[in-house]
Amino acid sequence: MIEIQRDKTLIHSEKVLDTLRDEFDRQHCVVLNHLLTADLAKLTDKQLNLGSFDETTHYTPDGTSFGKEETMSDKSSFLTSALSLMLNRDTFINAIRHITGKPEIQSFSGRIYRLHESRKGFLTWHDDSNVKERLIGFSLNLSRSPYEGGHFVIRDKRSQKIFREVNYKAWGSAHIFRIDKNLEHKVTRVTGDHSRITLAGWFYPSTGIKEFLSI
Repeated sequence: MIEIQRDKTLIHSEKVLDTLRDEFDRQHCVVLNHLLTADLAKLTDKQLNLGSFDETTHYTPDGTSFGKEETMSDKSSFLTSALSLMLNRDTFINAIRHITGKPEIQSFSGRIYRLHESRKGFLTWHDDSNVKERLIGFSLNLSRSPYEGGHFVIRDKRSQKIFREVNYKAWGSAHIFRIDKNLEHKVTRVTGDHSRITLAGWFYPSTGIKEFLSI
């Protein structure tokens, strides 16, 4: 089990990392249950309540829209920065390298966004490979209220074989997934009264924010 606390990251068993690696090899996606510990819940709740969100539309290189979401604005970026610093700790980066077989991973960068039925947010099939440096995708659930729908699905692009459908609802749990031109993924529509709030991003071979951690 991997736990990210306010001041440190713990790996409780190396055997768990081996099991996750085997699962990732087969399904291109693994769930990291209860990645954030409860001591971070007050921080995330407070900052999400204070934050503002702007509508964002995502496009493929040919101009086709594959998603619409509400992204936390740069003016409300404290929570994004705080969580990103935790996700860039060496202990966690090394665990992700081990699970994914990607020793070249150096850093993480992401955003916070939400999907809600009333705002018609969606993320249809896409592959994230339009940015070449993206190695591994990451999604962390920050929703305190259980939303409906919002499942993550990853499949083979050509055969459309489903490798994994992820539908956990626990706050602080996360999943990682492979970025490859032969794979694609989506998030099913969110329904009901509550939003799906997520910190999502990618692991990169460049140092990115880690350049500033030693200052």
